[in-house]
Amino acid sequence: MCFAFEYTGVYNNIVLKLLEKYNFKVALLYPGSIKAVVNFDRAKNDTIDAQKIAEFAYRFYDKLNFYSPLSNEMQELKELITERSALVKVKKSAHQ
Repeated sequence: MCFAFEYTGVYNNIVLKLLEKYNFKVALLYPGSIKAVVNFDRAKNDTIDAQKIAEFAYRFYDKLNFYSPLSNEMQELKELITERSALVKVKKSAHQ
């Protein structure tokens, strides 16, 4: 069994840590790769999107890249870079 969901950046972190704790396989999928293969209708909602993601993961299971956690140091560095980017953005907007 595996879990597959769209990559949403930092918003995935809580779920990833929980699934990692219980040693589940997780595939983070980029929306563009799903849309290129699975037909998304204009009528969208979370249930339909989840079904399309599940279909994609089932059809391409052998090609999925499974999540591998970063080391603590790399995770901390990544978080610091994200925080810095946000601070730079705030500073730029204050000077406009």
